[in-house]
Amino acid sequence: MRLFIFLVFAMLVFSSQVFACENMRSMTLEQKEICRTHPYEKLYEELEKGSYESLVTFIRCSDFHGGGDLEDLHTLSGFFLLKDAFLYVYILEQEKVRESCLAPYFTMLNPNLVDDAEGQITEIHKRISVLQTLQSSRIRDYGLQELQEYLEFLEGTKNK
Repeated sequence: MRLFIFLVFAMLVFSSQVFACENMRSMTLEQKEICRTHPYEKLYEELEKGSYESLVTFIRCSDFHGGGDLEDLHTLSGFFLLKDAFLYVYILEQEKVRESCLAPYFTMLNPNLVDDAEGQITEIHKRISVLQTLQSSRIRDYGLQELQEYLEFLEGTKNK
């Protein structure tokens, strides 16, 4: 029960962090049009297929999504971290994602793991392992820090 309450709380915290990212860059009319033509359903479908182009579109258009839709898209983006950590971090760097907006790109886990503390811990370990193979950078180091803090919390909760 404690784990469930924490996960709900964590989702609210991450949601508030994500909403704090609104207007993180001034967009051209062309960019705004791309965001309008990539609604949630289309982005979800393309991210699920592993499209890096859609990952970039999602990062650029994250301000156009909110609530559960945004959480779903962040969850799907985690797939790219495990697929090719170097490229994932590179894209986040190139898109100039602010530090205050980065946490969900690293910590949002598959909803199937909500009641599975061991599964969450395993997933966090995988993400930490792939990031540790990369050279140090602002984005990589921030992601590692967020994941290690989350791991410590999960392990502390599991032991109670």
